[in-house]
Amino acid sequence: MKNKQMGFTLIELMIVIAIIGILMAYAIPAYQDYTKRTLANEGNAMAAAYKTGVTVSYAEIDTLAGITNSTGHIPAADATGLCVDTITVTDGVIVVRYNCALGSKGQANTDVDAGVLTWTPIVGVTSGASLQWACTYVPAAVAYNPCPK
Repeated sequence: MKNKQMGFTLIELMIVIAIIGILMAYAIPAYQDYTKRTLANEGNAMAAAYKTGVTVSYAEIDTLAGITNSTGHIPAADATGLCVDTITVTDGVIVVRYNCALGSKGQANTDVDAGVLTWTPIVGVTSGASLQWACTYVPAAVAYNPCPK
């Protein structure tokens, strides 16, 4: 009776390792962009409550002047998340600043921390018209820009 050895050859193992290396060369940068985009989008999720507060306050007083944190329907400025450090409202303009080291993430992310998300209300042409919102993010050219496209 013949005794056949079963297993992989060294060449087969080297080919599999090369394929895994090529796949990882694409997967790691894509995953890093994904995590940055997720952390930056946290600002949009948290700003939603502030946008609602600004809209309701504007509907009540028909002006954006004086709509700031802790006035009317605007929450206080102490909202923090994984990377969101502060959310400030000045005359209806919502500014989200990031600091992942101070947030519940507890680990600095220099790319996300450098970003500033701003939601600016645009008043309609007629009195009492609803607000439209313009989003800007600095730096704008990054792949993880959280502003809707």
